[in-house]
Amino acid sequence: MVVENLMRTRAGDAVLGRVYGVLHELAIRARITRRAVKDDPAVRMHAPGVVYQLDGTDALGPPMHWLLSDFAVTLLKRTMGVASIAQSTEMRERLLSLADEIWDHVYRRRCGNGRARDLWDQPGNVFAEAEPGSELPSWYFTERVVEFLVAAAKATEAGPIRSPQLAEIANEMLSEAEHLYDQEQLIWANTSGPLQPTLRAIEGNLQRARLIVRTRPGSAMALISDCLKDLELLALARETAAEAT
Repeated sequence: MVVENLMRTRAGDAVLGRVYGVLHELAIRARITRRAVKDDPAVRMHAPGVVYQLDGTDALGPPMHWLLSDFAVTLLKRTMGVASIAQSTEMRERLLSLADEIWDHVYRRRCGNGRARDLWDQPGNVFAEAEPGSELPSWYFTERVVEFLVAAAKATEAGPIRSPQLAEIANEMLSEAEHLYDQEQLIWANTSGPLQPTLRAIEGNLQRARLIVRTRPGSAMALISDCLKDLELLALARETAAEAT
């Protein structure tokens, strides 16, 4: 509920930092990112799972309960959800690093062979004291994993986080590259020799960099760096030729 509210309100990194601490601690206490010890009670969260009594079912017949064993997948999905709204690269990397650790735990719980091969769930692959799982797949657990994979795919569709510091540097580099390009244009304006394709390529890269510098400053810097290198080679060639004469 907390994570859903944070995603709806687009909470800031100060709040997300505290949530990260809670998620990180939950992963440790549930023995997802830390090895379980002998007779560790946390293992029962995963195998057989937490028993949730369904109140009121006794009015219709025998009392019923719901066995919940998807804590790891639920924690993984929530961690990825928080990472998707992080506003700084540092916070996002911390959350994604935690998600990677949890995913490693979940991935190792796949069934290795038989009819359930590459499906879930075999907690005995991770917890030595867990009872051997059924040869049949747990569609309940497998469905939860698929839900996470869908959520992760949606999260990766979003654009990368924009770093203000990187954007500022990219704009400075772009300004320098465009100025040097204008100088070369003046020098070679009346020529139609082999340098014209190089100048057109530089112009195209600078136009592309100008287009994406606000949203993808790192990619823009890569294009600008190529332009600056080509411009420097042109200037060096011109200086060498001048010295030779």
